[in-house]
Order: sequence, then structure tokens, then C-alpha cells
Amino acid sequence: SLKIIIDNSAAQTSLSITEPKFREYVTSGSSFTLTATDLGAIPSGVQYTKYRITYSTNTGNWLTYSTTYFITGVDGIYKLEYYSDDNVENTESVRSITVKLDNTAPVTAITPTGGTQWTSADGKLYANLDTQYALTAEDPVKYEVASGTNSIFYKVDNTSAWSLYTQPITLGEGIHTIYYQSVDNVLNREETKSLTVYVDNTAPVTAAGIGQPHDNTYQFSVINSNT
Repeated sequence: SLKIIIDNSAAQTSLSITEPKFREYVTSGSSFTLTATDLGAIPSGVQYTKYRITYSTNTGNWLTYSTTYFITGVDGIYKLEYYSDDNVENTESVRSITVKLDNTAPVTAITPTGGTQWTSADGKLYANLDTQYALTAEDPVKYEVASGTNSIFYKVDNTSAWSLYTQPITLGEGIHTIYYQSVDNVLNREETKSLTVYVDNTAPVTAAGIGQPHDNTYQFSVINSNT
């Protein structure tokens, strides 16, 4: 006798994405894993899983899935499609997901506010104690993609640890360097920038002198029109 097993159930494929990930945003460090399971009362087993990646009008070829993959290329919006076949060629309907690839770090600016500042001819920034230093960051949009700024960090001089920026920075008298950088929502970290400030809160000292001729014989100086 011949026993025949009928399998009319297609496999089912799921997609998982690792960190860094924020909503639909990913980076080239985010990994994509496909897992297929054959369904039905007596499944014949998964034969293969296929996937393809489309960017803009550039539709990728169908590839046989064998291991975790990553998305490389320019920032932008990518469409991922995938499906599986079982061993009796029950074909799963194509599934798809859209992700936004963001490999671009935010850009941070520092602005002295309040107080008084002066820049010397050789480019040194002088300021008084009333000056504060505000940090702002913007995550640039590239090809319609920007996950947004998550945090701004700073430290004063190399002796301090990084701190989360929440309010304008103040400095004591002396020469100080403010280091700063920002991180976006998919952990793209900006390269560290810096600003050196010469904080001067000491007033100048003025001295008066009397030239010659003069006479100090008395408790006051006697001068003439030639002094």
C-alpha cells in the first residue's frame, strides 16, 4: 500500500531586526533575520526562504536566505520583501516591510549667549563670567530620512566626564575647552567638537605716572608746563 500525506499549507516567515532600531529607522549595523516555519497538520518542511531589497526604483534580485543580512548603501527608504516555499512547493504570499536607513550623525552647534565676548585677531575667544554657552543639535535629512536627535553631551576640559546637556553651560575664570557631541535615535554619534574660551573677569589696573620735571619736596608734586 502507498500512504500519501497531503500538505496544502504554506510556510510562514517572520522577520526580526536587531538594535540599533527606532520605529522604522535602522542603520547598517542593524541585522535582519528571517525565520520560516512550515504549517499544517503534517508539514513537509521548509525548502527555502527568498528575500530581496528594493531602493527607490532599483529593485533587487531575489536571493536565497542563508544567514543574517544587513542593509548597506546610501541613506534612504528601503523595501524588504520575503517569502518561503515548503518541500511540496506550497508558496507563501510575499510579505514586505519598509525601513529607513539612517547612517548620518546629528550636527551640533555652540552659541555664546549673554555677557560680553570678544574675539582677538588670532582667533581666541574671550568672555566674561556672565557668558553662557548654549548647545543645539539638528539631525540632517538625507534622502527623506532622519531619525532625529536623541541626546546632546558635553564636558568641560578633559578632566571631567561626559554629561547630558540640559541647560546652558557656565564657566569659571581661566582657559577652558568645552567638548560636545550629539547622538541620534539610532545611535549615530557625532565626532567630538570643541570650543576653547578665555574667561576673563579681572578688571584692568590703571597707574598714573608723572614725568619730568617735577618736585616731590612737598606732600604733593610740583610740575610745570613742560612736564
